[in-house]
Amino acid sequence: MNDKIRKIIARSATVVVALGILAYIFWPESQEVVEEVAPTTVVEQTTTTVAIDESPCLVLFVKDSDKFLMEETNCVSTYVERVGSGFYSNLNLLCRSSGDGQRINREKLSQERTKALEFHLMKLGVDFGAIKSQAVADDSPYAGVDPNTEEGKVLNRSCEITGTK
Repeated sequence: MNDKIRKIIARSATVVVALGILAYIFWPESQEVVEEVAPTTVVEQTTTTVAIDESPCLVLFVKDSDKFLMEETNCVSTYVERVGSGFYSNLNLLCRSSGDGQRINREKLSQERTKALEFHLMKLGVDFGAIKSQAVADDSPYAGVDPNTEEGKVLNRSCEITGTK
């Protein structure tokens, strides 16, 4: 694996781990807010919900393979926990392949990556009925990167996990 790809992967993994730690630390379910009033009046309590960072979880794959680059990531565990607790009703998977090779092979590879991630999520306890998946090959490249660069190809060998409430 060339040095540039290794650095991109290490940087991506570091960001994912950092986001997972921050989400764990700053993920309050709710907070009670009590207004201060004079002793002769009734205190009214309201509950506010703090917004949770709902950025997609990006699962990267080895080139031309349905094997995970990193099988255990904090964001996968977070999404599994959220669907298990009922926070999400289901998980949505959007799986891609980079623009290398023939189109029919890219479509097949996206489908294989979808199946691999579905199976992995079921092993972690997610009910199959709670998984909605879509293999898009390279028809929907990862936003914000040029799919023709090496970084873009690495990011497009991926599946995004999002949740539906």
